[in-house]
Amino acid sequence: IMISIKEIGRHCAENRYESARFDGRAGIGREDRVTLASGPQTFHSVEEFSAAAQSLDVPWKIGSTADRFTASIRRRDFDGCLFGEMHYDPCYGERGSEEIGRSNDRYLCLTLYTDGRLRFIQHGKVIDANRHELMLWDGSAPSQFDCAVTTRCEMIWFPRDVVERRVGNVDAFINQKASSLAAETRILAPYVRNLHRTIEALTGERRRHLLDASIELIFSCLPAADSPAPQSGRQQQLLARARAEIDARLGECLTPADVAATLEIGRAHV
Repeated sequence: IMISIKEIGRHCAENRYESARFDGRAGIGREDRVTLASGPQTFHSVEEFSAAAQSLDVPWKIGSTADRFTASIRRRDFDGCLFGEMHYDPCYGERGSEEIGRSNDRYLCLTLYTDGRLRFIQHGKVIDANRHELMLWDGSAPSQFDCAVTTRCEMIWFPRDVVERRVGNVDAFINQKASSLAAETRILAPYVRNLHRTIEALTGERRRHLLDASIELIFSCLPAADSPAPQSGRQQQLLARARAEIDARLGECLTPADVAATLEIGRAHV
């Protein structure tokens, strides 16, 4: 059933995420684990999909009121970074303390929505994500989502400690959405899609180097809550200082975070 974003908001406001919603209803998360192969697996009921979602490294409890339901999951692991591709019919989900306690690591999840739309809630922030938009969320925090139309997404779960070794503290990037209208998103969205399709062809050091470079590119393009745009009058001056800093340290392993710290601006602007 196709409903408007306004109606999604009304449904979310009606305490849809109380635990009682899942008691005795289709979509109760099961304790029995499902082993997911690297190839996509298709599910023809919300019970099957919920059981599979409970077995993920970042488990979810899923429910749906739809009369008919299909979904699919594909999960792959490359050097500790998890690549997931999903599609699902209208449903809702929750990650509470039980699911967080069974997570395999402290993950940051980058999600690219390739079709449909979804409302996501975390840290008290409501995010309406639409087609071609990206969002970063915290796998260690309680979360809810409500999806009113069939939705497709591609995700990368990065271990938080790996990311922060490369780019520093990432709190300002969490629960930020990259709009489909932003220039950075028009660079990043095709890159993420291509990464999903090519990562499997690389091995060893080549793959590890690509993942390291991808982390820096992703966090250079994502919006950050603490990164106001520089004043237009300072733009050329900041650019000249950035170039001088890079030229002076060409022999070093310089990251966007290093340049941002020197210029005292947010990494998203570097």
